Amino acid sequence: MTGENRLDTAWLKNRLHRAKIWSNTDLGQHFLIDGPVLERILSVADLHSESTVVEIGPGPGVLTERLLKMARRVVAFEYDPGMQRLLKQDF
Repeated sequence: MTGENRLDTAWLKNRLHRAKIWSNTDLGQHFLIDGPVLERILSVADLHSESTVVEIGPGPGVLTERLLKMARRVVAFEYDPGMQRLLKQDF
């Protein structure tokens, strides 16, 4: 499922609905859906092809997808079992 527009709110809602999961407010989950914010995060991260990145709480993988294209290795830690399942399916 990589290559989809994960910043598209309608796509993201549909993807979560198909996976039968949604944000868990008890975990304080908020999803990155703002393109300029995503680009700013990536630009200040100063990544290169040999970088190893640790991502905490990747959720549906908006940042993860981009990190995988930029870094040698991405290690993502996700607490929510539903999001873990979604990430395994997509990546």
